[in-house]
Amino acid sequence: MVCKVFLKDLSAEDNEVMDRMRRIQERFDLLKHPNVLVLVLEQVHDEKIAGQGRSFFFAYRQFVYYSLQEKIRNRIPKLSLTEKKWFILQLLCGVSQIHQETMVHGDIKPENILVTSYNQLFLTDLVSYKPSYIKDDDLKHYNLYFGELDNNQRCYLAPERLREQYDDSLKGHSRLERPMDIFSAGCVIAEILMDGSPLFDLARLQRYRKGAYSPQADLERKVHSPVMVDLIMKMIELEPSKRPQINDCLLMWN
Repeated sequence: MVCKVFLKDLSAEDNEVMDRMRRIQERFDLLKHPNVLVLVLEQVHDEKIAGQGRSFFFAYRQFVYYSLQEKIRNRIPKLSLTEKKWFILQLLCGVSQIHQETMVHGDIKPENILVTSYNQLFLTDLVSYKPSYIKDDDLKHYNLYFGELDNNQRCYLAPERLREQYDDSLKGHSRLERPMDIFSAGCVIAEILMDGSPLFDLARLQRYRKGAYSPQADLERKVHSPVMVDLIMKMIELEPSKRPQINDCLLMWN
């Protein structure tokens, strides 16, 4: 089991995050959503631990040994084509299960995808506190919420979430849209098929959003399937409205 404990006094913003976590918890269970694993939130009133008049929260979920990140980057030998296809199918199913609940994950990347020893895949850590948009030159907040430990050499954030003009009206999570998940899932699918090589780093993503770079040539060189290249390119379409719905992605995959 994985458990996170919250002992601090909760601000109004913290309480809003907790409410969102509860709504996520209420929407999902593994019987209906076999590829989505969410945190269960509990509040405990124990003055011996939290202090007089205070309570504390803890959130827990099933422990899963591997993340997809470990499976595709550190594995020797590399994943077989059958394993790759199985992971991609489950990833698309997981996104579909989230979108069917009229919700958006918001931070799909290999470290937020868990894989059991028998290759069952779960999307986890649905975003309840990360911003929908950040200023495109604000590396401090980008690294705080979305950065990778390898110096931003991997990026899965939809380009429309990086804004040149940013004000208070863009704060919060409520503006998350389904096409943002489609873009991120396309990046993960590409990384699976390219044996852990990322489709974008932060610098390439910035160039891509400005029309100065296309990953298609790199994809065609490393992914020996025109069908897969076509699916990925549709999922990472620069214009969000042109990206396919998740169920259309599943039809293209099948």
